[in-house]
Amino acid sequence: MAIYGENVKVAVTAMMQLATLDKNNVASLSTLSKNESLSVSFLEQLFSKLKQNNLVNSKRGINGGYFLQKSAHEITLFNIIEAVESSTKITRCKKGSGGCLPGGHICSTHRLWRELERVNKIILNSISLKDLINGRAKDLSSIITISNLQTGAKE
Repeated sequence: MAIYGENVKVAVTAMMQLATLDKNNVASLSTLSKNESLSVSFLEQLFSKLKQNNLVNSKRGINGGYFLQKSAHEITLFNIIEAVESSTKITRCKKGSGGCLPGGHICSTHRLWRELERVNKIILNSISLKDLINGRAKDLSSIITISNLQTGAKE
């Protein structure tokens, strides 16, 4: 599986904080910064990406800040990762390129990495922000079992 960096950890934590706000409230980056001991400039970069990907919106002014663009049950871990990471890919193979080796040839592990990317996406798309807030992250073993049944893969 892909290993994600500090951007993902911070973005998920910040999004969880936004999701726990009352409906008409917003959180400023300075408040989020204090809660997580992070620089405001680091959060500005992340929130710019989250906003570009329609996950958060902002309100200007003295009482301004950020709020979720969608409900917490509509936002998945994959949505957040896709917004703040430069790539969610596990392999260097480019979509539509035919392969990852010179001349468009496929490497010997091409299908393995493509399948891992697919399973990774299924798992991350099955866990919503609301699941995280409620402490109900999905049982990953059942997701993998369902995925195996769909593809005919063996454990």
